[in-house]
Amino acid sequence: MITEPTAEMTAALQQFADEYGRNWKDELSTRWANGRDYYLENGTILHSVRNELGPTWLYDECTIKPTPKAKRKA
Repeated sequence: MITEPTAEMTAALQQFADEYGRNWKDELSTRWANGRDYYLENGTILHSVRNELGPTWLYDECTIKPTPKAKRKA
């Protein structure tokens, strides 16, 4: 198991954060829980974040924040 995200994982997380805004971690966690992460543009990469780093890492250690004024999906 890895302890830090790869550059590819970081880019996918940043894109997701930019699309979903301040509640992006909750949105991603929900998609992980119900298997809907595979339907996302970078779904396989985001799924590998779950498998390699896990939800605890997402909430406790991930420092990615949405880019201000990024175009939001929801």
